[in-house]
Amino acid sequence: MPHGGSFEIPSIAGDPLFRDPDNGDYHLTLDSPAIDMGADDGAPAVDLDDNERPNDLVDIGDETGQGYDIGAYEYYTPDDLAGDVTGDGIINATDVQLVINAALGIDAAYDCDINKDGAVNAVDVQLVINAALGV
Repeated sequence: MPHGGSFEIPSIAGDPLFRDPDNGDYHLTLDSPAIDMGADDGAPAVDLDDNERPNDLVDIGDETGQGYDIGAYEYYTPDDLAGDVTGDGIINATDVQLVINAALGIDAAYDCDINKDGAVNAVDVQLVINAALGV
């Protein structure tokens, strides 16, 4: 505790609007009141998905640039997560496999053109692998 002061623990009143808490998905949705309401004191540099914190988005939450989200996951839009072809907020082996399948011409049910050049190929495969590995 600061000398002569007190800590104010960031909190919200009401539903934090998690994506799917009944199934263990505690990622925030776009309308969550927890976006940008956290403090940076002791906050980790990355969330549980290894996404950088804070991710202060324009026109979402607090506009002061101190945009740490309350909770284990920082809110990211799908555009922030190039390579998240399933749209679940996580770039993982499923996304990698879907891009590989699309590059091979197998099952193109998702938009797997990561670099948006009009073709799904080895470049897209490498981009999604890098994103999944966080490099």
